[in-house]
Amino acid sequence: MKQTSLAILVVISGLCLLVFACRKELDYLIHDRERVAPDVMESAQVWYLQQLNPDPSIPRLVPTWKDTWSTVSIDHGKLLVVPAPENYVAAKDMTVRRFFVFKMAGGGISGGRIVEFVGEGYDVSSNIDRLLELYRSNAIPDFTGLVLEYDVNYEPLSKRSFTDGKKDSRDIELVNVPVLDWKESLGGILPEIQFGEKTMSKEVHASALGCNPYEEIYNGVPSGLAEDCVITFSVTTNSYNGCITKKTYNYLSHSCPSHEGSGSGSNSGGSGSAGGGDAPPYGGGGQRSAGDKQPASTPWRDILVDGASFKDHLELVNNWFLEDEYGNNILDENGNPIPNTEISNCHYYAFGPNSDPNSYEVPWIKYVNSPNRSNYTELNLSEQIQVGDRVCYFIWITENTYTITHSGIVTEVDSQGYATKVSSKFGPYEPVEHHPRDVPASYGSMEPTVLIDDTTRPSRIYYRKYN
Repeated sequence: MKQTSLAILVVISGLCLLVFACRKELDYLIHDRERVAPDVMESAQVWYLQQLNPDPSIPRLVPTWKDTWSTVSIDHGKLLVVPAPENYVAAKDMTVRRFFVFKMAGGGISGGRIVEFVGEGYDVSSNIDRLLELYRSNAIPDFTGLVLEYDVNYEPLSKRSFTDGKKDSRDIELVNVPVLDWKESLGGILPEIQFGEKTMSKEVHASALGCNPYEEIYNGVPSGLAEDCVITFSVTTNSYNGCITKKTYNYLSHSCPSHEGSGSGSNSGGSGSAGGGDAPPYGGGGQRSAGDKQPASTPWRDILVDGASFKDHLELVNNWFLEDEYGNNILDENGNPIPNTEISNCHYYAFGPNSDPNSYEVPWIKYVNSPNRSNYTELNLSEQIQVGDRVCYFIWITENTYTITHSGIVTEVDSQGYATKVSSKFGPYEPVEHHPRDVPASYGSMEPTVLIDDTTRPSRIYYRKYN
């Protein structure tokens, strides 16, 4: 009897080992997935390592190489797909999955990125193969949600939203908000209603010239979050005639380094990571999205709305032509006004002269159209800003063309390395100190980034002079 029982146990154990050994093979067969050749896998790993930013402070999303497979995208060719660690998602009607996707070409790797799928009332986990096949398309049958793309350092590249299978014009994104930053933006006080199930709202600055202040609404944030927690929101921005009219922040999840295990579980459909685990938050890993934070007020932006207001509130340092003590132009021997070559603007003030003759109009060589950034290096979002760094303000015409509207010098930073004060010139007027986002609306958006043709572009870039 004992021998029979032992034999049965051995058979059962053998079957279990066989099932576990074949589980991955069965998964490949069920989902019609292909194994990846070792040399191609190695090429992907080498390419990935070559692209990584060496800064150890950047939240690192690590590929799960052992679960790699290959598939074919309709308009992007053959792909190598590598799952990434997932996090718990508290919102019951949402699912999120993320993958490293490498483009295969000529037996090697020609590119790669992180792709994040966010389903709204749509089960992402049950439709991964379809989503990967169509993720670059403008139509994904039955899909409502987001397709977010990042580089391998988890910095945003593009986003697209879908409703009932078709690409739409909704402005939705995943945003990670540190609780401490949120508290500071509210004047250092967190209302009780903010951490209940009810809605908390506040009025915010106008988004652009000629716009009215808009409302931010926060939904579903749980109670008892520590100041070192980071909350991941799904943010919907409503606009009308180029003006933001409302922003709605719907709670998705949170992570708290000082409270490991907070929010444990998984609604993402993949391997779960509790708040405080190794997997960085969705939406870019929780890394910095800008070198500055939202100010509590914008006094300069509120009053500098047109040319007349500049004259009313700022002191003119130099005029375009030399003047006598009575304010009359000084004339040369031919009776023409003498140019004042000392007149300068923000770009000259922040970056100095530009030797390119196309950057200024003779003889006003200090009033340059574009800053000379040749002796400066662009700072990554993960880098802390320092006093003396420079900042440039961008307005994007297309995803590859832009105008630099303003420049400034950082004069103050906080303990976290965010710029809190900048010195700059508004046109030919006197230098003033202001918050980095407190500039005239004509200089660009207050938001960290803007979306141009589904591509994310920065509103401000910080620079540091070469040593």
